[in-house]
Amino acid sequence: MSASARQRSTLLVALAAFAASLLPLAAAAAYYHYRTNQIAREVGALEKQLIELDQRLEPIGNLDQLRNQMLVRKQIVDVLELPQNGFDAAIRLGTQLPAGVQLLGLDIDEKRLSLQARCADQAATAALLRQVGDAGFSEPAIVSRSADGTATGAEQVTLDARADPARFAALAQPRQVTP
Repeated sequence: MSASARQRSTLLVALAAFAASLLPLAAAAAYYHYRTNQIAREVGALEKQLIELDQRLEPIGNLDQLRNQMLVRKQIVDVLELPQNGFDAAIRLGTQLPAGVQLLGLDIDEKRLSLQARCADQAATAALLRQVGDAGFSEPAIVSRSADGTATGAEQVTLDARADPARFAALAQPRQVTP
């Protein structure tokens, strides 16, 4: 064998060895490319499923908001089921006045209470205001006050208060006794 043939033979062996060493690298690159594409397809399929689930769950996601709205409506209905309580409270108030208070007039509608009374003194007026608040009416206030000539310190007052169905309902509920 001549030197050029040996050189060529060595070159072919080196080339074959180089090609053989690149073969596992090419196989690894091909597998990496295959797995990357496979994972990308799986991720795409999962994203589509996630979008479908989100679309299906969207109405369910509003259930919390819907439940809260229904609870508010139920509370309103519970309060409105007792509309006569404001009238009952006004009648009780008119029949159970504090000492030193004489009822002159009582007017109530579904929203307001107006009460005219003659009070013996400032303490009787304060007791009347307190009793109106305790009866379930909100924001009791003296609208007008004038001196009554029948006795020293006596005054004639007109009270105005807002009928509060929620407070009437709370007062109508039985109280829990704690030991």
